[in-house]
Amino acid sequence: MPRNERRPVEFSVHAKDRLDLRGVEEDEARAIVRTGAWRPDGVGRFGEPKWIAHGSIRGQWIDIVFVETTMGTIEVLWVLTVTV
Repeated sequence: MPRNERRPVEFSVHAKDRLDLRGVEEDEARAIVRTGAWRPDGVGRFGEPKWIAHGSIRGQWIDIVFVETTMGTIEVLWVLTVTV
């Protein structure tokens, strides 16, 4: 998936709940999607490629699981804390 810094990043209800639980702001998660290291993570519900963006926020490693929607936006599905 080509990166596009201007592409809108939206959050599923589940992802918003995970952000709150992990103390991560939406803007912080957007920054990880836009600048973090990406790797493939299988296929989404509708056959679209699923990706993980990996980055650090305030010393905490976070994985953001997302897909590119048919509308060209990025939808964040999950927010995971990574234990190193």
